[in-house]
Amino acid sequence: MRSIRLALVGYFLLMVGAALGAVYWFVNQTSAATLQAKGERAHKLLEEKYQYDCEKAKDDLDQRLLRNAQTLASLARSTPTHLETLYPLGALGIAAWVSDGAAVAGGRIPLSAGVSAEVMEDRPGDYYQINSLRGRLLEKSVSLGDAMMPLKDEVRRRAELLRGNFETMNLRPGHEIRRVTLKTSVLHFGRYPALPAMWRYPAPGTFPPGTGKSKFARPGGRQPKSFDAWPIIFIQYASDTYALDATLSDLKTRLDIDLDTQDRETAEALAGLQERLLWICGLAFVALLAGTYGLVRLGLAPLRKLSDAVSRVSVKNFRLQVESRRLPGELRPIATCLSETLEQLQRAFAREKQAAADISHELRTPLAALLTTLDVALRKPRTPQEYEEILEECRDAGTQMARLVERMLALARLDAGADTLRPREVDVIKLANQCTDLVRPLANARGVTVRLHAHGPAVLKADPDKLREVINNLLHNAIEYNKPNGSIDLAVERVNGQLAVEVRDTGIGISPEARTHIFERFFRADPSRHADSMHAGIGLAIVKGYVDLMGGTIGVDSSDAGSTFRLKFPVA
Repeated sequence: MRSIRLALVGYFLLMVGAALGAVYWFVNQTSAATLQAKGERAHKLLEEKYQYDCEKAKDDLDQRLLRNAQTLASLARSTPTHLETLYPLGALGIAAWVSDGAAVAGGRIPLSAGVSAEVMEDRPGDYYQINSLRGRLLEKSVSLGDAMMPLKDEVRRRAELLRGNFETMNLRPGHEIRRVTLKTSVLHFGRYPALPAMWRYPAPGTFPPGTGKSKFARPGGRQPKSFDAWPIIFIQYASDTYALDATLSDLKTRLDIDLDTQDRETAEALAGLQERLLWICGLAFVALLAGTYGLVRLGLAPLRKLSDAVSRVSVKNFRLQVESRRLPGELRPIATCLSETLEQLQRAFAREKQAAADISHELRTPLAALLTTLDVALRKPRTPQEYEEILEECRDAGTQMARLVERMLALARLDAGADTLRPREVDVIKLANQCTDLVRPLANARGVTVRLHAHGPAVLKADPDKLREVINNLLHNAIEYNKPNGSIDLAVERVNGQLAVEVRDTGIGISPEARTHIFERFFRADPSRHADSMHAGIGLAIVKGYVDLMGGTIGVDSSDAGSTFRLKFPVA
């Protein structure tokens, strides 16, 4: 990240852009949904209008067919002359005429003059056909030619007087027509001289349904003076569906055009809305870009002030020259942390200087002893035994320097994080016993007693070499700083899921002031006292580093009666 200012501007604009994009998406989706719902309602209305127009066109055709059939029925009547010729036949002749649908003049019921011309005038593609009650053909239009319109038995049985029955059928293969079948009586629309009472039969609608037969009224009852019941006939009137199909096709074409127009208007409205939204979001983004840069620059002014104060820090002056109370609340913790860090750096520099001096002092003593021994040896010839003693002294001085250098390297590896663990299962009691056996000769030479206290199994997954180094360092310190005829107790036990190792001595103790610094490298509680090779002021620093590396903790309690170092390691 090269610039915080640019990063903040970029992040802010990215956030604003995302917010504007979300607003654009939400408004666009809402508007699109609204327009789509409006378009669907418009589609529904157009389709309902289309259905209504189609039904109206079909209904108009049905009404025209019904009117023409009714007109044809009103004209289909027999002449009085023909009826009078049936009087001598009596009731039996009338019944036979009614049941068979027979008629005078060659078996047909002749229509009045001009019926065909009146009904069929200017109606090309129209057809009619008249059948008797039993389905016998009585009359048909010339336009039918040799074709016939069949009269189904089901229609004849269920038809009611003056009620039309509509259906669509094929007159010829590929020739579709719309037909209405009308049931009526011959003289239903006219008034003729009354027949004798025994010859009359009930008015239309009083026949037993589905029989197709008539029953005469019993003589003696009061009868009307007009003749209201005559033979039943079926009138079929039909028309081609070409005109209806053309009308329905025009309505479908008009519906498609209206739907396309509605969709186009909806798409144009949505496109216009999207364009306006894009302009609004773009202008808002540009305005925010201009304002954000200035606001960020103004907001980063305290950070520049803090940066100037940090730049004035030097190796001679670690003080952060800035007043925290004049900084914003967000920068005050940073300034405080910087001040504390600079103080730690100052102390670290001081420790490094002191460490260099301590290393020089620690190395200077064995080097001076080594050089002095060599100078004394070179002053005059020596016996082989004397040379051997001088070489042993030189070896001891070299060993002391080698151990010091080795410890310095261990500290360097810990500081660099290059020291790694090699963990494995370790029996800590067994390892502690080995450590006590190792230091017991030195303790006996100093008159110090070493005791081991072990309680229960103590298996730990750790690096045995580093754990051994830790315990040995603590035991050597306890021996070095113990009182004559003192004692050292090494305890190992498991407490609350942790492995505890304690080293208690009856030594001189550690003052409270020195207790906070004992784990610092090259620190001695008694600077006037010179330690041997194992105690150059870096042993406890190594102990602390190894314990931290193994995930444990170390603490110390001390008084005039002695000191106690406590180690705790987590047990897997």
